[in-house]
Amino acid sequence: MDIRVKLIQEVLLGIRVVKMYAWEESFKCLISNARSEELKHVRGFLFSRSIVNGISESVPIIAMLSSFVCYTLLGNELTADK
Repeated sequence: MDIRVKLIQEVLLGIRVVKMYAWEESFKCLISNARSEELKHVRGFLFSRSIVNGISESVPIIAMLSSFVCYTLLGNELTADK
């Protein structure tokens, strides 16, 4: 995000020069490329976060089910009162 913000700030501070030399398209491409790179990192972060959230949500259920399976495999009967 830092690179894109710096580019936009550079364009805004030097808008007269940008307009005078018709550099709008060049800066537009630079800013678009910086944004694409930024979005790639954001998507990677969100993907990692969704994996961690999925694992943290499923661990208690898996632990409970494995406890029940181990209990019954050891020859014990699983009833509501136990």
